[in-house]
Amino acid sequence: MFIVINGGGKVASFLANTLLENGHTIALIEKREVVAEKLASELPKHPLIILGDGCDVSFQEDAGVGHADVFAAVTGDDDDNLVSCQLAKTALESRAAWPASTTRRTSTSSTRSASRPSRPPRSSRG
Repeated sequence: MFIVINGGGKVASFLANTLLENGHTIALIEKREVVAEKLASELPKHPLIILGDGCDVSFQEDAGVGHADVFAAVTGDDDDNLVSCQLAKTALESRAAWPASTTRRTSTSSTRSASRPSRPPRSSRG
């Protein structure tokens, strides 16, 4: 699987190591340059590390969130985690809406984020 991780602290580092050891491909988004450099030198298999803000669509696009199987937001900031997950969810939902022949991967069963199902639109009764 391809997993994009937003954050570079202890949780993100542990998650990245575990995923890489189990044969997964990852991309990591981290906004602190020192932390990004440390991860680049410590993580096995030299994953893609993006120096930038995971709450910015362009950095998520650079990381490949549009074709990710999973997006994990594990920064120390709840607001950043919520915003980055919402952006990733939008990218993943737009991918799922495309015909299967135009997506990089045809399976969308693992592309859903951990959120409540959306409600159908309300009818407009006057």
